[in-house]
Amino acid sequence: MVKDSGTSYDIITLTLHQLTTKSGYNTNHGLEVLPQWFPTPEQASVRILLIFFGANDCNRGPSTKQYVPLEQFRTNLVNIITYPLVKAHNPRIILVTPAPVDEATCRETNAEWGNSDDPRRVKDTLAYRDMVLQVGSELGHPVVDLWSAMMKVCG
Repeated sequence: MVKDSGTSYDIITLTLHQLTTKSGYNTNHGLEVLPQWFPTPEQASVRILLIFFGANDCNRGPSTKQYVPLEQFRTNLVNIITYPLVKAHNPRIILVTPAPVDEATCRETNAEWGNSDDPRRVKDTLAYRDMVLQVGSELGHPVVDLWSAMMKVCG
């Protein structure tokens, strides 16, 4: 709970991973489970909604089945943002870009796991980052540019 000027707020964090034992969600999965986990206005008052997708969507590895083409990713983001139940709350929506990946570490990890895929690339996360920025600009939502912040610090 957070208190500000005598008003208290409950902060509820729910990741899609908490709903199931699997991880690696992309925007296709997000749209699929949205009706199940997003509360109705009678259940809760959602004032701020952070939407953080892209890292798995751009994973081209065939064994992961996570890849979502860039234009479909854009459509999915827009559909999440404009989903009727989301709009019913009229929350402040904040988008978060995917972070860059460490390609060398991804290759090493894949080799350790016996996976020959080489799916994660900085150029792909950059393209999905750019799409998140574009959607945020088009729909008037602020964007946390995690990709740029991490590149600035880590290079």
